Amino acid sequence: MARVKPSSFRTQRSADLRHLASLLERYGVCLDTGPIQSAADQCSRNKPHGHDSWGYRIDRLIFRDLEKPKSSWPKSISDLSIEFNIEISGWCLPTDHCEDPFETLAMDIIIRGRTLGGALVMCAWHLDRHIGKHVSKDASPAHPHYHFQHGGNRLNNEIKESGQALIIEAPRIAHPPLEATLGVDFILSNFKSKDWARISEDHQYRNIVRQTQNHCWSSYVHAISTALPIQGNVQQSTNKLISRELWPQLL
Repeated sequence: MARVKPSSFRTQRSADLRHLASLLERYGVCLDTGPIQSAADQCSRNKPHGHDSWGYRIDRLIFRDLEKPKSSWPKSISDLSIEFNIEISGWCLPTDHCEDPFETLAMDIIIRGRTLGGALVMCAWHLDRHIGKHVSKDASPAHPHYHFQHGGNRLNNEIKESGQALIIEAPRIAHPPLEATLGVDFILSNFKSKDWARISEDHQYRNIVRQTQNHCWSSYVHAISTALPIQGNVQQSTNKLISRELWPQLL
């Protein structure tokens, strides 16, 4: 499939990141969007895999004032914050592409807080794209090309005492890829739902999320749907209500 004009693609991705940063500031969701602005600068000029590629990195984008979790261990956690990091690269593809849009993807979501006694606690999730065309021999057979995993190196490196908690290598859960916009939307929809309800009513935010979903998820969803033994018109009869229940972030 013919790729779009690379310079225009990188310019649009860069503009989307700047608009996202502006919206997060406008709605008071994230007070320091410098890491996103830096990623926008990178995206406008980076060509990590040649002239028709793009890429950027976000380090330590911090979200504070998280909603109190319904349950946690230890209990009564305070001063919760989320650190978001992502390093990503991909290809300049048209909207109706059917290719894997990414070449590399590594994303970390790290939640930190304090116990009543003042001890620091943390948990983490990691999303990545498998590197290379084939899974290594020592990897689990259940190794999705894109997968979420609880823990990861960040948790292993920082947790020194675990009490009675058992921390083992977590299973890799299949998940569609997330770019920065969708990673932020994932955080807001799961940990700052009141802010997400407000900002997701903004037409500019919805447009950025929808366009990014199309770019990141269309080929992923198509690949899954073509693998399912759907007969007749069953697939076409799936209504929007059902899809929203199954995938709440899908606008």
